[in-house]
Amino acid sequence: MKDKLHKASILTLVIVPLLTVGTAVVLFWQKYVFATDLALLAVMYTISVLGVTIGYHRMLTHQGFKTYNWVRGMFIIAGAMSADGQPIAWSATHIRHHAHSDEEHDPHSPLHGFWHAHFGWLFDRDNFEDDKSYAPHLADDALVQWVDKTTLFWVLLGLAIPFAIGGWTGLLWGGGVRIFLMSHVTWSVNSICHTFGNRDY
Repeated sequence: MKDKLHKASILTLVIVPLLTVGTAVVLFWQKYVFATDLALLAVMYTISVLGVTIGYHRMLTHQGFKTYNWVRGMFIIAGAMSADGQPIAWSATHIRHHAHSDEEHDPHSPLHGFWHAHFGWLFDRDNFEDDKSYAPHLADDALVQWVDKTTLFWVLLGLAIPFAIGGWTGLLWGGGVRIFLMSHVTWSVNSICHTFGNRDY
């Protein structure tokens, strides 16, 4: 049952934002877009991308810097609002990726094909790690644990904010289109950047 629920949630994450992009293109073509919509897209995308790149990646995964708890909280919450996953599983999975980069045990290894590396790997729950194996430093972090347990709330808040400001079109651009762009930019690091090019390191 957990596998089916997981696959359904990933399928939703892949399909619904794609449908919102299609809708946004049609509305844009008909000039039914407002400055507020594009501003919401830019602001919400910036918040999301900073949350994932600085919060999830540099701060939690690589422990690249330390800062005040309120700053940590803001970055982790911003990462959770991106709909890119829970902070602990995201960090542990990324640590596993670095431990086995482009090899068999890399969760999104391009050895299994381009589409597997892009988003196919997301459908298998075994590709996600918990804090015990690869991220024990997050096991006793109360702030990270709290945001991890409340991730769905932050995802919904990331949709509620653009809706409250821009109505349905605000939700379309600041919610769906933003999640589509954020997801595919992140996934492209796994697929495009690990498939093409000639560096062997």
